[in-house]
Amino acid sequence: MKTKILTIALCLTGILPQTIQAQTTIQSTDSVKIVHLSTNQGETLPGYYIADAITDKILAPLKGYDYVSDYKEGLASVESYEQCGFIDKTGKLVVPMIYERVKDFHEGLALVKLNGKWGYVDKTGNVVIPMKYDGFSWFRTGCGNFRDGLAMVTLDNKYGFIDKTGKIVVSIIYEDAKDYIEGLAAIKLYGKWGYIDKSGKMIIQPEYKFANVFQEGLAAVQLNGKWGFIDKTGKVVVPFLYNENDNMGLIGFKNGLAVVELNGKYGYIDKTGKIVIPFVYDDANSFNDNKAHVQLGEEKFYINKAGVKIEDYKK
Repeated sequence: MKTKILTIALCLTGILPQTIQAQTTIQSTDSVKIVHLSTNQGETLPGYYIADAITDKILAPLKGYDYVSDYKEGLASVESYEQCGFIDKTGKLVVPMIYERVKDFHEGLALVKLNGKWGYVDKTGNVVIPMKYDGFSWFRTGCGNFRDGLAMVTLDNKYGFIDKTGKIVVSIIYEDAKDYIEGLAAIKLYGKWGYIDKSGKMIIQPEYKFANVFQEGLAAVQLNGKWGFIDKTGKVVVPFLYNENDNMGLIGFKNGLAVVELNGKYGYIDKTGKIVIPFVYDDANSFNDNKAHVQLGEEKFYINKAGVKIEDYKK
């Protein structure tokens, strides 16, 4: 996990002034966040602290934990001796540390593992959906977080979707699946990928070797070894021209452009398939806040949506 150094000096009793070292590069969406402390020489001190997300003021130390996540929906996960639970913004333990693994809260529920099975708890620690579902492996995604009221679950190597009461909304019959994004979920049936809506109705028939989630109205899919983009009716919007690569298979359109690879070089296309930034880069990433990190030879830098270098890359 990457860290962001915040140069805010603290005077701790009996200790020289230290700087706060935030645990993530993402700005907290809660009023508080979890931080480390580090020396002025950059050495990270043991332990975690709750800090004000705006002023960086230390509010409380957290003792006895091997790991503390950032806050999500007002709670942070904690781990000690491979037992996990959740704390609130004051550091009080509100979900007991009895679980083997936990994931962040989404839409009021968190995915937790007990005795090798996964279920969901609410923010008071009540078990809302019993621990009966299978989990993750190197090759399978396992159960998912709730999105738009539905969560992906797996049982006996098959996938389906449940609602927040635990009711099975989409039958657990698929060989693989991905979360609902923009109203559709990618599913795998008889070795091919297609898309279903939230009622389980097949919207785009399974015919693709691989399929991504929809982003900005389009999804990257692979057919006959090449990638292209389809819309939510299944119409091919960007032809199957592009090579296999992680950027294409996993990301898709962001800020109106998609990074694609052709003949060993990366470039960017718009939603009509028009080449906006030529295929000249040795590596490239999706646009975020209207800039993208690219590599040309040994040089790494950021470009804008016109393909113009705007700043050097800094680790």
